[in-house]
Amino acid sequence: SLASFSGLTDAPLYVGASNIPGTYLIPRLLPELARRHPGIRLTLLAGSSRAILDKLLSGEVELAVVGSHPDLPGCDFIPLAPDRLVLVVGPQHPWQRAVALTPQQLSEEALLLRESGSGSDLALRAALLELGLDPAGLQVAARLGSNEAIKESIANGFGAAFLSESSIRREVARGELVVVPVAGLSVTRHLWLVTRSNRTPSPAAAAFATLLQE
Repeated sequence: SLASFSGLTDAPLYVGASNIPGTYLIPRLLPELARRHPGIRLTLLAGSSRAILDKLLSGEVELAVVGSHPDLPGCDFIPLAPDRLVLVVGPQHPWQRAVALTPQQLSEEALLLRESGSGSDLALRAALLELGLDPAGLQVAARLGSNEAIKESIANGFGAAFLSESSIRREVARGELVVVPVAGLSVTRHLWLVTRSNRTPSPAAAAFATLLQE
């Protein structure tokens, strides 16, 4: 076991990720990871940002990739790529031909949101408050635990949602979802690589962290 830990020939690695990085970022990196380090055996655990950070603190995972940055003593947060959230509707929605909505119009439609405390939810709330809008004024039809569930509802004609651009590329290209601009509203967050401050990373964790940052 110690011999394996000292190198990358047979190296298990446990990583935790919230919805967006776990579904769209990390899977896209697997071919390059296999090319560079074929001995790394990755196990990816999924959950909300809060749940994944709990797994990091408890030692269940060695690295975490999440969409929020809470004040968490004992952890180092390294910024990765920014993640932009855009308003999307189905192809039959009345807004699908809109040149741009006003932020005030958001309160006129049923919105599907991620669960409270998710990185997406916190980013949207912060952007609305910056414009002087109260998030409590939104018509929240439902809170769903994944982007895939939200996309399925919207594509079938129900409501609107703010979703990560990286998660909707294929649906937009196929005409299943439509991006609707909102004047003056920009919802951007960072994805974060999180490690324990007092723990020396294994060679596998260090190698994967380098790939993520690249």
